[in-house]
Amino acid sequence: MQWMSAPGLYNLLMSGVPDEERSTAASITLFCNAIVGAGATAGAGILFTRFGYPIVLAGIAALAFVAAMLFRSLVGPLDRNMTARA
Repeated sequence: MQWMSAPGLYNLLMSGVPDEERSTAASITLFCNAIVGAGATAGAGILFTRFGYPIVLAGIAALAFVAAMLFRSLVGPLDRNMTARA
């Protein structure tokens, strides 16, 4: 899922960053993605060995749902306002 959504999130980030700050924003984004990816991989490995796949995958699904609803509530109204003006 991360690799499928990454181009859209990257475009969303870069569309709001001034041209002179894009290289810094891009490098910080890639660095943070690498750190979070390494931590998530280690954490998932620990959870899979301790609790097994079904419980961990159900937890991941619940977190994905919460993240989607949060993203919709925070970014969705901004998108609707922009399209209403156009």
